[in-house]
Amino acid sequence: MNLRPFLVPTTALLSSVLSAQTIAEFSFDSDDLTSPQPAFATVSDLAISNSYMFGGPSSDRWLCLTTAWNNVGGTVSFTVTPNAGVAIDYGALTWQARTNAPHLSDSVRAATLRVNGQVVDTIDPLEHLVLETIDLSSFAPLQGNENAVTFEIEFVGNPNGQTAYEIGELNLTGGVCVPAINNVQPTALPQITNDCFLITGDCFNTLQGVKFGGTAIPGGSGPYPGRYGEAFYTIMSPTLLKVCPPFCLPVDDYEIRLVFPNTELTTTVQIVTPPAVTVACQPNHKVGTEQCVFLSSGPQPGPNNLFLGLSSVNQPSVLPGIVSLGIGAQFTNALCLNAPPGECVEVCIGVISPAVVGTSSYFQAIAWNFFNPILPLPVSAVCESVYVH
Repeated sequence: MNLRPFLVPTTALLSSVLSAQTIAEFSFDSDDLTSPQPAFATVSDLAISNSYMFGGPSSDRWLCLTTAWNNVGGTVSFTVTPNAGVAIDYGALTWQARTNAPHLSDSVRAATLRVNGQVVDTIDPLEHLVLETIDLSSFAPLQGNENAVTFEIEFVGNPNGQTAYEIGELNLTGGVCVPAINNVQPTALPQITNDCFLITGDCFNTLQGVKFGGTAIPGGSGPYPGRYGEAFYTIMSPTLLKVCPPFCLPVDDYEIRLVFPNTELTTTVQIVTPPAVTVACQPNHKVGTEQCVFLSSGPQPGPNNLFLGLSSVNQPSVLPGIVSLGIGAQFTNALCLNAPPGECVEVCIGVISPAVVGTSSYFQAIAWNFFNPILPLPVSAVCESVYVH
């Protein structure tokens, strides 16, 4: 008897599961443990840790977990290895629960799916004549995955089992991950900022490179020691990418280009004038490397001369009507450096000695338009750098 017409899904996900591409299909119709091979991956044979046999009609064979599983249970597992350069979005794992004798209890009573040793879901209890379904689409490690994945179903034995647990078919669905850009936030950043563009999409773990404004930028967990203010990108997850632009770019639109093995995607962002006089310093600066600080006059009418105030204390220094700083202890602990010409500039103060580990420096930017001065002089917020190993 073919029981297929009587099978019912255990979740509302059946329609999406059936429409997905088949990655692995163990039908058991040839009394074997093999699956047809998809074009984009290799699927291993099933590995079964306990006694099994094949049963059912010749036209629709079943895998039977015998009553040897009653007391000790066991595992059914297989591995999917994507082809080089391919990432897979996994959809669902399903199996058809069959029975010759629905009035008898089975050799196993529950099942837990582990993926590379990590628990995904548990089905408890197992039932007769259902399509058991475990959704994989919301399990982040299985989205855009380019590595070998072992799927292991651990079955819990039923000491009172009277007959074999029968599986009509075991399927894994999903498909090749297609690179995509879904959203970018924010769409604009000021010329100097510790913030970055966050891009959501798909398949970022297969990314081969990023260009900002036509220039390739390095990947990794920047900013790198001694290179504060340089562009970099960080792959946060297969669906999230951080792109940090270089400081003091001209105000304009810029293209971000993502380079994948077989395609390139682009999005456009803006670099804008900071909303106020601004200073940017690396929050944690590694000693033994050169420290550079960035200043912008923001929207102040120019041309401006920029000055960098620095101090080891964050106590105010005030000249009434002239300037009001948040550092320097009434100018007893302060230096003022004349910045290079420009409305957005870099000031480097030298290599930081290891002797100052654990201490801080405080910075403020001052904008002075010699031809049309604004008093008190516009200043930035205070920026603190802590010196670390």
